[in-house]
Amino acid sequence: MNEKVKTEIPKTVEGILEAVYSALHDKRSKLHQKNREIPRYSRNYATAYDYLKDKLAKGEIDPDSDYGRRIIRNAIENPHYTLADATGKGKPTGRQFKGFDEEGLKAIEFKSRTYESEYARYLNAVKSFVEKGDASKLEAFAGKTYVDKAGKKHKFITDTETLGRLAKFGQLPSGDDIYLESG
Repeated sequence: MNEKVKTEIPKTVEGILEAVYSALHDKRSKLHQKNREIPRYSRNYATAYDYLKDKLAKGEIDPDSDYGRRIIRNAIENPHYTLADATGKGKPTGRQFKGFDEEGLKAIEFKSRTYESEYARYLNAVKSFVEKGDASKLEAFAGKTYVDKAGKKHKFITDTETLGRLAKFGQLPSGDDIYLESG
């Protein structure tokens, strides 16, 4: 019988931060070998280490509470998780979206609901550009990326010439429904 061994949480704040930093460094090295990166932890914090360091210093997370232990354990066991993943709000829905890249239409399944929402906002910006010629909404996505279910990063296409070419050849999602039929 395979029983998962619970990660021992250090008793001191310094010990917690050291364990999280070590786990983060190890995971980052492994992902770097696969040409992947750890996604940003949250809007305000780059990594789980940064988040815990700030929250523990302010006393906003009690390491002895159930919530505190869960967040700390997740940071040690899964340093590549985002805050949404760690709290259970970042799980993929399993829906496939009508997506596209420089080549044209394709199916996309996102890593989390957060990326699904961001992609829907991006499609609205693309629609505004295609229908009205308004590229101003695309500026918010310049240089930004989304992560697919496999953990691979993809850049949002904001080049108006590329988008115009894809639109001309019918290679952009169209209509109100951005989801692919399941089945």
